[in-house]
Amino acid sequence: MIGPNEVTNQPAVTDGSRVQVSDPDYGVETYRIVPHEESDPARRAISEDCSLAQALLGHRAGQRVRVQAPFGNRYVTVLDVDREP
Repeated sequence: MIGPNEVTNQPAVTDGSRVQVSDPDYGVETYRIVPHEESDPARRAISEDCSLAQALLGHRAGQRVRVQAPFGNRYVTVLDVDREP
């Protein structure tokens, strides 16, 4: 886990980022945040408008993020952020 002083040196999640998260229910998952018209959940390309993407935006590796979902809140931890060119 990254310490609190190291978090600021990590890239933040933005539109176009590839984000690896750890979810207690689903394990480690990788998503790419894309515009709505490019979303393809089967390929883990999620719309920037979905609740998971909205929750992740601005966060960095090592941070725990609360995601508001229709069935209640869930928490994921950002493991890695890679900005797509």
